[in-house]
Amino acid sequence: MPYITWQEQVGGSLLTFVGHFEGGAAAPIFRFDTPSGIARSALADVKPQRAPISSTCTANPTNQDGAACQGGALGTPFFLFTAGAPGTQKLFAEAFAPVNIETLDPTSITSSSATLNGAVNPAGASVRVHFDFGPTPAHGSSTPDTRLGAAVFSTPFDAGIADLAQNSTVHYRAVAASDFTAFPGPDASFLVANQPPTVTLGELDPLIRLRPLGRGRNLALPLDVDEPATVTIQLLDKRLRIVRNTTVSQGTAGTFTAIFSLKNVRPSRYTLHIVATDAEGATSNPLDVAIRVHQ
Repeated sequence: MPYITWQEQVGGSLLTFVGHFEGGAAAPIFRFDTPSGIARSALADVKPQRAPISSTCTANPTNQDGAACQGGALGTPFFLFTAGAPGTQKLFAEAFAPVNIETLDPTSITSSSATLNGAVNPAGASVRVHFDFGPTPAHGSSTPDTRLGAAVFSTPFDAGIADLAQNSTVHYRAVAASDFTAFPGPDASFLVANQPPTVTLGELDPLIRLRPLGRGRNLALPLDVDEPATVTIQLLDKRLRIVRNTTVSQGTAGTFTAIFSLKNVRPSRYTLHIVATDAEGATSNPLDVAIRVHQ
């Protein structure tokens, strides 16, 4: 992605501005990285006036013009500027660096594993992210590095950890890094104990709300589970007796559609009773939805 620098006279001061493009050639978007400019910066004897910019991944014949950074570098950009009183100018370099590193709550906690979550604003350049974790705030272990692309907004990331001791406490933190330094987020902790899944029901098909279901129709239920689970859907009559029972095995967390048959169900008022059970037997809070089956 191209990075651009220039200098402008603003209110009698010469300011340095830096920006970059995101989105690729198909849909380029220009992002300001220094919208207020950098004061007391100047390279007045450089024509045209702009701050020279470089990267830890320089283009050369042996790295496919920057496509394969030497030494596994990210290619963190940095630019040069001078500052100081007349006659005493000093040369400075300022590199792009991530900001707002967040350590978020873990998810999918079982008796031996969990998914760690974090977020970071890459602030205009690609960054590496991982999690430090261990039994104390000193951590001691880390997840593998993954790479986030250039962006100027908070970007989530996650990593799974396993082989944890049941009922132990795990400390962890999100970490983002450029080619120059690492930026750790705050420490957090959680207890390794299996948590019951959560199941939610999305908006039903609007047609279902506007016309009778009919005895021969199938009911499409948009469901969401926060971990792999077996979802049991029961149709209960007014006396809470089971009229129809269906189970759906969902191998991943996320949204899915369960098809529930109403064939040969007598016209009446019913309750859909929905629960999710994970691989360790923990069961969600029940979800009850009232429906009416018409002729």
